[in-house]
Amino acid sequence: MAMSLWFFFLQRDRPYRIALADLRPHGPTLRELVAVGAPSFLAGLGNTLIMFIANNRLAALGDPAALSAYATSVRVTTFVLVPQTGIAQGMQPLIGFNAGRGLIARAERTRVLALRATTLYGTAACLVMLAAADPLAAAFTDDPTAGETTAQVLRLIALGYPFAGVTALLATYFQARGRARPSFVISVGSILAVHVPLLLALSPLGTPWLWISFPAATLLSAAGATLILRLLGQRPSRREPFLGVVHAGLRHDAPGGGLPPDLEVPSSARSTS
Repeated sequence: MAMSLWFFFLQRDRPYRIALADLRPHGPTLRELVAVGAPSFLAGLGNTLIMFIANNRLAALGDPAALSAYATSVRVTTFVLVPQTGIAQGMQPLIGFNAGRGLIARAERTRVLALRATTLYGTAACLVMLAAADPLAAAFTDDPTAGETTAQVLRLIALGYPFAGVTALLATYFQARGRARPSFVISVGSILAVHVPLLLALSPLGTPWLWISFPAATLLSAAGATLILRLLGQRPSRREPFLGVVHAGLRHDAPGGGLPPDLEVPSSARSTS
């Protein structure tokens, strides 16, 4: 905070000054901030809702070992999947900066590479968890029964790791493009339309089915997010003033003149557009 105060208010060598008038709330900007940021906020609440329902259903099934196993699996999964969150957060400014300048090819390339990275990492994490579930479970409990149950749960939930980062990453992608509605549908829809219904539908069949609902919901959510990307991913947003120009193959006023080499369009295509 001290560094931010120094940079924005005290540093003299900068081409702007911030006055009190600049700090007045601006309705349209605040609405856009809330619209773009709401999906992440609601996704966090949704994850809490899922944990509440899962704990409630496990308590109703009367299996203390299962409750302990679920608590352990949540802790382990949160730690294991932190790099997938990092990939999404690292992708976000790159998408926003490039899309804002009209460099859509670079923005899309960033998304493709990020999806590959998160899927490869999730696959590697899944394989490690399948192999190391027993010693990892033993590190959390001395009870043989609880340890065996925990190892089984870790292996089942790990089956969803390869797809776990896809949903959040695509929601972040639409956020970075300034498109709140698809991001909202992916973030909130994956919880309310997929995770919660599956959990409620499968848990009455027994504890094993409750565990299966987690990787199944992760896979279905990733598939739904990918479908939304295919349907809506290429549509421009009102925050991308150059997008229509670039897609039309025309030149924009980028520094140095014209489009970068990777976005040049043949003259025949420009005349056709």
